[in-house]
Amino acid sequence: MAYATGRTLVLDAINGRATALNDDGIVLGTADNQPSVGRPTFTFDGTDTTWLNATDFWGRALNNFGVIGGCVGAGPYPSGAVFQNGVLSPASPGACVDHIDGAGIAVGTNWSAKTMRRIFLWDGSSHDTWALTEANDLADDGTIAGSVDFDGYFAGRTSDTYVFGLHAALYSGGQAQDLNYLTDTSSHPEVAHVAMERALAIDGGKVLVSFRNGSFGVLEAASAP
Repeated sequence: MAYATGRTLVLDAINGRATALNDDGIVLGTADNQPSVGRPTFTFDGTDTTWLNATDFWGRALNNFGVIGGCVGAGPYPSGAVFQNGVLSPASPGACVDHIDGAGIAVGTNWSAKTMRRIFLWDGSSHDTWALTEANDLADDGTIAGSVDFDGYFAGRTSDTYVFGLHAALYSGGQAQDLNYLTDTSSHPEVAHVAMERALAIDGGKVLVSFRNGSFGVLEAASAP
């Protein structure tokens, strides 16, 4: 583990992976060699490792208030859950929690069917968000950066041949907005006629997007003249 200050640490005792980092420098991770069977999730504050007292909970997301989102169960049909103040609460029966914002709103994706990706939003109760096909990031104001299926098609006769035709989008207030219709890329020849495919991250009003030709860009609101 390397820090911007130049400090480097190796967590020799843990065979696993880091999954999230918050603004306080708290690292969230899961271990394959957990010291207590069935308790794979840990946090690391730069000095001490703390193992969550949550059975079969696999942490994926962490906000700046220490609230953790993730999965209960590691099989083909896990469910989403949120760990806060030592209590594990169910979030969604159909999707793991992939992102969690400062207000504790959580978002996840059900990947059980290729043509029926379902985005779940949890704000105390679980909601389907059918307007989105992908949820890649979640801002603290609740805006989801992701994608909509704009021109997907079946390449064959069966459902598993479906090819998504993604357009980058932001979801807020119950609506998804296709960024291709809100952004003027004409002054950038390399992407002027290329679809924005995914909104990958959102922070401070800036959105990281990818294009279908492999290019990337950062969108930000134009300043008033």
